[in-house]
Amino acid sequence: MDNLESNVNIIKEEIYRLISKGYNWLFNLAIHSGHWEEVRSTALVALCLELREPINSPWLEQVKKWLLERQKPMGTDMASWGEELWDTSLALIALNRLGVSQQDSRYQRAMNWIMNLYNKNKRYNWHDEPWETSWCLLVLLETVTTQETFKIIYNSLKWLMNLQD
Repeated sequence: MDNLESNVNIIKEEIYRLISKGYNWLFNLAIHSGHWEEVRSTALVALCLELREPINSPWLEQVKKWLLERQKPMGTDMASWGEELWDTSLALIALNRLGVSQQDSRYQRAMNWIMNLYNKNKRYNWHDEPWETSWCLLVLLETVTTQETFKIIYNSLKWLMNLQD
């Protein structure tokens, strides 16, 4: 084994050690509750765990259940995970990756809420916020795309790109 190959192996082992340490930290934070206190944190951790855990693991099942229980009704055909679009966007991305069907009524109600807030200002975005618009776009990019959603994605990306200096 040459020196370069030896160094590459050392780096790989260190990366593995650090990632393992990170997963242990995540598991220890939620060992008793099965969640990470708030929707956005739990959804982000779910995206990390989804890369490591089998889809039917008790951890992912608990996270999915916890997230679904936190959804808040917003009228008859809408729901969200709080007032911030990024909470709902993160929850939808995580739930989609954890196997919740996009046809599920809870998923659809949250998508209705997100879409209801689109283009209120007639500038092809969500709340004139690059942050919120970006998160909503990420949800749309993971959703079954129709001609209508393709136009929304295109116009919103154009709006975002026009903000660049």
